[in-house]
Amino acid sequence: MRTFAAIVLFGLVAVACGELHHYITYKSFDEAFLECGQYYEVKDCELKQYVAESYPNKPEVRRLVRCALLNLNSWNDDTGVVKHQVTNFFKPSQSDDCYLNRTLVCLNSVRERCAPKDVNTAAYESFVCYYRNYGNLVSEEQFLRHDALEHTQVLDTVSGFLELSQETLVEFCKGNILKNDKFPAVLYQSSVRYGFYNVTGNGVQLERLYNQYGNPQLLAPETHQCVDKVAHEYCSADDVTIMYQTHVQCLDSLVPTVKLLQEFAKTQVYDPSVCDCTSPQVQVYNVL
Repeated sequence: MRTFAAIVLFGLVAVACGELHHYITYKSFDEAFLECGQYYEVKDCELKQYVAESYPNKPEVRRLVRCALLNLNSWNDDTGVVKHQVTNFFKPSQSDDCYLNRTLVCLNSVRERCAPKDVNTAAYESFVCYYRNYGNLVSEEQFLRHDALEHTQVLDTVSGFLELSQETLVEFCKGNILKNDKFPAVLYQSSVRYGFYNVTGNGVQLERLYNQYGNPQLLAPETHQCVDKVAHEYCSADDVTIMYQTHVQCLDSLVPTVKLLQEFAKTQVYDPSVCDCTSPQVQVYNVL
């Protein structure tokens, strides 16, 4: 019995030393492609053959590739490929200085050629642009951005964790968010659950935030410097404080956190008309 307890304790310690799953998803293109094969009941031997033949231009392959891109939150039938997500699955050659231009020219050609309703062909041709021009398809799993429904689910879960009152939700839906005493906890818990904040010592994850929102300023040197400055200044503070101060000082103008929370709160209040009186704190973002 003691041996079993020791094993369990060792396992808990091992888990505590690494990042927990929360709502974080990692997946490779190969995994997404194989999963789609199961969805469409394609035999494994056929899937392997498609990969061996470098994804030939066939109706079934086009459908599978679109499915895989959707599976990886890397494709939208209305707006096309999600560039800041799909590039994670390809590694350019260090000696190639033209991979980006070649890929963009190819994508422009796809938009001109493909009929808007032929989404399988558009997705497939866009994938081929990266496959042939951007770099090698990597086998490693990559962090997946969250779609709009997943954002709502995470905020709903955190709202339950924190038992947010109607009074608080009304303030949020009016836009009174940044200075609300409940916001730091909401920000922290949702950031941890999304994977935007790692409590094991790595802190704010700027690359994941970029992966989610596609704002290149998130990867700018001045943003990194700002995040590091806050981490140094508040090194003895708790994680809630560090995340909040980092958001206020470095990230508020770069990510749509406030707007997303306000929109979520509007769906949670008993009387949505109370949200009509908005606050000048609210900023306009291109969400997702």
